[in-house]
Amino acid sequence: MCNNIHGKYDLRSVIFCATVRMQTTLTKCSPHQEKRNRQRLRLSISIMWTHLIAGVLLVSMPKDTSGQDVGDLFRPNQLLTEAQGATTGEKVQKVDKPSYTLAVENKVFVSGFWSNEVYEVSSDSSIKVFAKGNGLDGPWGLAVREGILFVASFATDFIHRYDINTGAFLGAFGGEYELDCPEGMAVNNDGTVLYVASFLQDAVVAYTPEGDYLGVLIASHLKGPEDVAVLPNGDVLVTSHYSDTVVRCTPQGVYLGTFAAVAAPVGITVGFDGHVYVAAYKDNAVARYHGTTGAFVDYFAARGHLVGPSSVSFGSAQILFVSSYDNDKICMYNSTSRTSLFLPSRNAHTNIRWT
Repeated sequence: MCNNIHGKYDLRSVIFCATVRMQTTLTKCSPHQEKRNRQRLRLSISIMWTHLIAGVLLVSMPKDTSGQDVGDLFRPNQLLTEAQGATTGEKVQKVDKPSYTLAVENKVFVSGFWSNEVYEVSSDSSIKVFAKGNGLDGPWGLAVREGILFVASFATDFIHRYDINTGAFLGAFGGEYELDCPEGMAVNNDGTVLYVASFLQDAVVAYTPEGDYLGVLIASHLKGPEDVAVLPNGDVLVTSHYSDTVVRCTPQGVYLGTFAAVAAPVGITVGFDGHVYVAAYKDNAVARYHGTTGAFVDYFAARGHLVGPSSVSFGSAQILFVSSYDNDKICMYNSTSRTSLFLPSRNAHTNIRWT
């Protein structure tokens, strides 16, 4: 594979390809181990670049269609959760590479990609491990339907099912003959179909909520599909990371064209205002697009503590939660006032309690 995974810079791609080719040439490993190696390489390369670019600005500020600097639109720098003397320590490090965030009523679920755990943040700000084990390896996408939380296990090609209230593991479905590194997911409007972005398969795969395989929804015009969202009319939107586009298709999989152009899109969701919000990984921003036409509206959030955003999700209080993958944070934005706060991870002082 000669494309980088979630890489911001071309050199990452070169290093990644060279390493994978070396492994392929010198060693023979199982499909599971090969996926695990890709997972480890993703994190290693990310850490390498964090050190290399420290103190050096390599990425220019992205521009919108009018040429206005995204930094002038909104800088999320107000840290409302910061508190003196708050609890810190080893447990705070559990959120390591938060790949995906899903707000469900008064709770927020977070996938810890490198820790192989899913966390539950309650309304009182307490945080606990919701799911781990049972083969969960590299958790990414999250979706919910009628009390069932679906978790995509990136490295094993399975979708895990959990009771959202108790955390009980209810089994898994998928596998390497149906999926290849599953990431983001979404349930259709009537709750009868679960769409899964199969990253290395360049396809979106459909299942029933019970895990029955329905086939490939769409496989054309996708290069590294990352996440899925469903519009009010039932059309499906897919972020295509390597083609810098959001692709639109019907519920039957009929390709309807490019919905929007985005720099290395990853996460996607439909907001309370009817607009579509996309995590633009390369721009360190959340871009907003008209929910019907796909026309660019603005950069809802950019830079500040937002580094390598990988998912977006609205809570019941119209708060937008954004996984900031590259600096291990969950950023939260008030969709009305645009004030911001964040759930930090390592070396951060906060009033959040871990249980």
